[in-house]
Amino acid sequence: MAELRFQDFRFEEKEGNIRFHFLKLYYFDVPKDDFKKLGKVGVSETALIFQEAAQEAAERQFYRVLQRGFERLTNKLTGNPTRYLHRNSGIPLIGALAFGIVDKGSDMIEVKPLTSCNADCVFCSVDEGPSSKKKLDLVVEKDYLVQEVRKLLDFKQHPIHVYINPHGEPTLYADLVELVRDMSKTPFVASIHLITNLAVVSKGMADKLIEAGLTNFNVSFHAVNPEQAKKLFHMPGYSVKKVMETLEHVRGRVKIILAPVYLQGVNEQDIEDIIKYAKQQGFEVFIQNFLENRRGRNPVKELPFNKFSDFLKGLEKKHGLPLLKLGKVESTKEFPKPFKEGDTIEAEIWSEGRYRGEWYGKAKSRVLLIKGDYKKGKQKVKIARDAHNVFYAV
Repeated sequence: MAELRFQDFRFEEKEGNIRFHFLKLYYFDVPKDDFKKLGKVGVSETALIFQEAAQEAAERQFYRVLQRGFERLTNKLTGNPTRYLHRNSGIPLIGALAFGIVDKGSDMIEVKPLTSCNADCVFCSVDEGPSSKKKLDLVVEKDYLVQEVRKLLDFKQHPIHVYINPHGEPTLYADLVELVRDMSKTPFVASIHLITNLAVVSKGMADKLIEAGLTNFNVSFHAVNPEQAKKLFHMPGYSVKKVMETLEHVRGRVKIILAPVYLQGVNEQDIEDIIKYAKQQGFEVFIQNFLENRRGRNPVKELPFNKFSDFLKGLEKKHGLPLLKLGKVESTKEFPKPFKEGDTIEAEIWSEGRYRGEWYGKAKSRVLLIKGDYKKGKQKVKIARDAHNVFYAV
């Protein structure tokens, strides 16, 4: 008899198939016939059981099935095909803004373990959420992400603030607690910040994140009024009361920053209510100016910076809470760029991109976002932009 159990998988029988649930958010279906040479397969939530097969034979067949199954990996939330980037995938984690690691040569780096969001914010600058026009999602193996962050920090040799800040909601990542724990044990990590809407974080999960080493909750928090909060998040199930209860539960054990987006003419009163709540609880407030984005959602016009600054100064004076944040940012070493704007290089295109007409390629340990009429395989492309090891090509 053989019994196969895996931490990241759950199993379910479904109309002649076995559904593999992966990292909670993803799935693919495998025909039962793919296992017929092993005899009858029994399916429980946590295991596949083969009464007539040896363990070694079952494992060999499982891994063959797994390789094909990952080609059909699907995001349950968006319905999008999903690319799983792991240590043996051959896909670099530096070069793209949407996933992996973004380093702009300072003492802060962004870590992006997945794409997709449970909220559908009316002002989302990166077009995530249920109404997104994006056609592809990505998720990164936790150990691979940690490995590559450690390589970067070993190169920098400087204290670094890690911001877990994906294009989407990081608490959808099944391995988030373990990611935080491994980051906290990484040399040169000075602090770990989670950019989150906190909507699906229970008090227990918040406790686990703090115990794992999280130092900052940076919370997308746009209104105290429950109905207005649902409206701005465009998320009928969002409970600002639950979020506030979670924040108050962890108060004093972690730094909490409430980060509303200011929409001129829409949420002035909400901003004032948030400031009052933050003062009462001892939280910090970081008000973000809404910025128009070509592919984002633009419900209002962008406020010029000088007018936004005047708005913050007025609120500071009225409420006695510092709102103009001018923190010190230190420069650090960046990995050398393997190519520069204007170079023509050979890249291997490994996937379609997140929008139609876009592709992801790789070359010299970097990912490139490529626009144009291409297909998978090796292609000649021209580097159109090379800022901070983030590469665009045509």
